[in-house]
Amino acid sequence: MIGRLVELSKFDIHYEPRDKIKSQCITDLSAELTPQQDLSTGWKVYTDGSSKEMTYGAGAVLEGPGDMLSEQALKFGFNATNNQVEYKAILVGINLAYDMGAREVTCKSNSQLVVNQIKGEFEVNEPSLQR
Repeated sequence: MIGRLVELSKFDIHYEPRDKIKSQCITDLSAELTPQQDLSTGWKVYTDGSSKEMTYGAGAVLEGPGDMLSEQALKFGFNATNNQVEYKAILVGINLAYDMGAREVTCKSNSQLVVNQIKGEFEVNEPSLQR
C-alpha cells in the first residue's frame, strides 16, 4: 500500500468529495433503474398437518415473488386432533407470509374441512377449533 502511495505522490492528485446534488442524482437514477416489485401479491402457502399416536406436526411452504421459497416445519408438544394440526399449519403459513410482507395469499391445503371452514362454507362446531 505504501509503495503505491509513493508511486502516486509524483502526480498532482487531489481528493474532492462529491457534491450533494451529484450524489442525489446518482441515487435517484439508481432507484429509477431498479425494477420495482409489488411484494404484497403473488404469494402461495402450501400446508399439511399430521397427527399420529404421540407425534403431532405441521409444515408450511411459502412461495413468493421472484422465486422466493421458505419452508417451516413444526413439531407440537401437545395432544391434538388432525383437524387442529391442519389449522395450526395454515395459521403458521399465513403468519409467515404476513411477516414477509404479503397482503394477498393463496392457501393450498389437503384438508377439506379447514378449507371450507375458512371459506365460510362449513360451520365450526368443535369448541377447540372455534378459537
